[in-house]
Amino acid sequence: MIAVELERTAKGRARLGRILAGYVASRHIGAVRYYVTTERVRDLVNAEVASLKAKALIEIRDRSSDMRSGTQAA
Repeated sequence: MIAVELERTAKGRARLGRILAGYVASRHIGAVRYYVTTERVRDLVNAEVASLKAKALIEIRDRSSDMRSGTQAA
């Protein structure tokens, strides 16, 4: 199963960390695609993913570039 998140605004670091840790611990999630809308949000999500050593599980994408290229974000 693939989980899809759209992160429009930055959550608190602790809250985001709990959400991402939940994905890491989940046995039924094979991948997570995290769409971000700003550089600040990207940096926050990227830092938390790195701290959890979850780069193989969680992919971070820029939502605006997907929309420009014609790819539809979930």
